Formats: sequence, C-alpha cells, structure tokens
Amino acid sequence: MLCFVVAFAEEARPIIDHFRLKLVPGVNAFSLFTGEEKRLIVSGPGKNRAAQAVAYLAGWLKAQKSTAWLNVGIAGHETLELGTGVLASKISDAEHKQNWYPPLTFDWQEMRLPVMTVTKPEEIYSEGFLYEMEASGFYEAAIRFSTAELIQCYKIISDNQKSPISNVSPESARTLINKNLDAIDKLSAALSNRSGTLEALGQPAQLFEQLVKQWHFTATEEHRLNRLLKRIETLGLLRASDITERLKQLNKAQDVLTALEKEINFTPFACHPERSPAK
Repeated sequence: MLCFVVAFAEEARPIIDHFRLKLVPGVNAFSLFTGEEKRLIVSGPGKNRAAQAVAYLAGWLKAQKSTAWLNVGIAGHETLELGTGVLASKISDAEHKQNWYPPLTFDWQEMRLPVMTVTKPEEIYSEGFLYEMEASGFYEAAIRFSTAELIQCYKIISDNQKSPISNVSPESARTLINKNLDAIDKLSAALSNRSGTLEALGQPAQLFEQLVKQWHFTATEEHRLNRLLKRIETLGLLRASDITERLKQLNKAQDVLTALEKEINFTPFACHPERSPAK
C-alpha cells in the first residue's frame, strides 16, 4: 500500500489522473482518493495540516507498518532550475530545529538534497536547502505509523532567485508535477515493491496457522516456528503436503521444531546466514 500526501488539489490532479484514482465520497475532513494499492489525500497548506492528513488517512485505512508514504509537492531553491525534481535527503523543521534523515533502500540515481520546512513562504534561500511548508509535519506524523525506509518526500522546484514565489500559480504547480510524473512513477513503484516485501515478511508462513492448531506452541515457539517455515519456503525444500506428512506422527511442539530444523540443516545449500558454506 502506498499513500500520497499532497498539499493542493492542483498538485494532486496529475497524480490522480496518472494512477486513475477515484474520489472517496462522504469524506468531509479532506479530499481523499483511492485506487489499486494506492491512496491520496489532499492536506491543504502547512506542516500542521500535513500531519493531520497523515493521521486521518492512517486511521481511515488502518495503516500497517508496511504502508508506504510519499509526500509530493513544490519547493523553492536558490539556483536550481524550475521543474527540477529532488528527493529529500534530510528534512529540517525551521521552527523547532528538528531533523529527520529518510533512509534510501532502493536504487535512485537522481538528485537528493536537504529540505527545510518553514511556516510561511520563504523568499530568501540559503544553505543549499529546498524550502517548502509541509515535509516536517508529514514525516513526523508518518513515522508514527510506518517504518522510516517507507517514507519519502519528493519536491519539484517552483521558484528560485530568478523566478520568485509570487510567480507560482495553481496552473504552474500542476504543470510542474505533470512534468515529473516519470520520476514519481519510479518512486511509487520502488516504495510499493518495498512495502509489499515488508508486508509479506510480516505475514505468517503458509503452514503456520495449520500447525499451531495441531500442536500447542508457546509464544516464543510460535515465532521460531514461523521463521523455520519461512526458511523452508524460501529454500523450496518441501511442499506443504510433504511437511504435514512428515510431522503428523509427532506428539509435541518441540518435536515439530526439531524436525523442521533438521530439514534445513541437512540441506547442503541451507547454510546459516552468518556463516559461509563449508568447502
């Protein structure tokens, strides 16, 4: 699951059209759009509204730790050309002097720079930052609901020293987002893939529920059982029917765990992840 948080309707429109998202009727607090494994919320301007939008959307969809979050919007920079897309390497809050560092766990060859969130439009650019008004509120809220590697901010340059913020209009903002849809699509795919991977890791292995109904496992043993079953699934050692057939004569949960460990340890290529295969 990927959630977009966008400040203005004109910024959101290209994303909504690109991913064919549909308006959710009956939602009054925010404009909310939904599509296949994607959600988008229009927060309104400012870090407080961005934080509120994240909390609202997280509650509405019952967000999991595997839910990905992407804030897209416009920003100013001293020298970068208008329309340049930048992924945040650091997010700073000018008011409260807080910093966050979104980790990058996927391949991204394009520009990354620090982002400074301010409480009002900034016309004096300094320190090499991008200036905008939502990122810190978005990130501080999103980190409560998800893991840091699934939270990113992507900003597009709308103003600089040669073209002040007074030149920015809803139409120009929409155009800038539209020109960067390829990068947004790439980010979306990377975050969605990572989200799917983490979601799968958090789900019980295929036979887990069946086996815990047959034998009494303690909570610790259940975690151990799930890890062993996932290891067997990953290595492709046995089919589900083979596992149940080999275990059916066992009486105790501990015997089940021991049998599964033997299946892994007796397989030549199933070496311990921290060790090298024997030569």
